[in-house]
Amino acid sequence: MCLPKLYDEHRHFFEAKGLVNGIEKHTQKIENYVPNDVEVNGLTFYTGPNSGGKTSLSKAIAQAQVLAQIGAYIPATSANIGLADKIFYQVGRNDTMDDKEGGFGTQLQHSSKIFYGSTPKSLVIIDDLIDGTSYEDKTRMTRNALSGYSHIGNSLIYVSHHHELAKE
Repeated sequence: MCLPKLYDEHRHFFEAKGLVNGIEKHTQKIENYVPNDVEVNGLTFYTGPNSGGKTSLSKAIAQAQVLAQIGAYIPATSANIGLADKIFYQVGRNDTMDDKEGGFGTQLQHSSKIFYGSTPKSLVIIDDLIDGTSYEDKTRMTRNALSGYSHIGNSLIYVSHHHELAKE
């Protein structure tokens, strides 16, 4: 555990050594939990196999950001963190009977609110942006969204199985 150093900069950033997802480590009683060194400044792409820790790490970052901003210790050995004006965490979600759109439309509405609500000081974490369409459409729309976020200049962590897009 450490008390992170906080900075009020024009753009958000997140750096931590030995970061763990404290909730998972203790609730799942993982004895050999592997800590991560993390640097997020602009677009960060997490890709890899199922159960490889992508979502767990992104949740650890969000948890640490909130803890840091309330003045609490975080589960890391050291950290330098920029204050975030907003924290967004989007995961794929299914539509409900109340939605006026299907699952894809609902996902795009939610994505739009995050995109237009974020600033350079925001931390945005998106766990696979677009489902429910063709691979080609998903690639094109994701590429466009990531380009838009890069123009905003916030910290964006994008979690996906889309290895080809990560290589780009």
